[in-house]
Amino acid sequence: MVTAQFHDCVAEEQVRAVSSPRVGAPADPGTEMGPLVHAAHAARVRGFLDRAAGAGVQGPIPSEVAGPHP
Repeated sequence: MVTAQFHDCVAEEQVRAVSSPRVGAPADPGTEMGPLVHAAHAARVRGFLDRAAGAGVQGPIPSEVAGPHP
C-alpha cells in the first residue's frame, strides 16, 4: 500500500520501469524480459492488454507481445 503522499512518485517510477524493457533472447545478457513460451500465452497476455486499454487504463500499453520463443 502506498500512502497518498508518495502515490505520484511511486506511479511514475513504475511506469518508467515497465515502459521500455529490453525484450530478447533468454541467453542474451542484455535481455531484461524473454519472449512468452507459446502462442497461447502470448494471446492471453495480448487479451489482458487489450482489456486494460478498453477499460481506459492510462500509461504505456505495449502494442506487441513477444512470443513464442523459437
